[in-house]
Amino acid sequence: MSTTEAFRGLVCTETDERDDATATGRSEAGARLEAAYDYDAVDWTGDTLAGGPESMWRYADLLAFEDPLTAAEGGTPLVSAPSLASEADLGSLSIKDEGRNPTGTVLDRGLATAVTAAREADADLVALASPGNAGQSAASYAGWPISARTPSSPPVRRSRTRR
Repeated sequence: MSTTEAFRGLVCTETDERDDATATGRSEAGARLEAAYDYDAVDWTGDTLAGGPESMWRYADLLAFEDPLTAAEGGTPLVSAPSLASEADLGSLSIKDEGRNPTGTVLDRGLATAVTAAREADADLVALASPGNAGQSAASYAGWPISARTPSSPPVRRSRTRR
């Protein structure tokens, strides 16, 4: 699996034990795995971001994979919302326009990375539970079968966010 220099693997959110990028599901402790990066491995210069693509891949050095599947997701504009700013008694307010992503959803960023990971792992199938947008987004990136199913009920338990 070809990963960027900064990507250090996946870390268990309960034990801090590290796995490589091929780990899937939960850790041996049953906890969520979180990507770990060495931010010092990225050599940023003043022109690094300015010269990058108008997408999330402008930050490719801080993402996991060297050769991403992409449809130019991310890089969506901030749109000024002066009326809402006035209502909220703010000097200014901007709203991120995620509808300009390839499939019109914020999920395109995450699915571009997830489907790239599946390709890097030589997956035969990408399967996910989705009420709609995620399945549509995953299908737009894949060059192999996608199985997106709508769950019959919401998940019983949500993952705990690490703070």
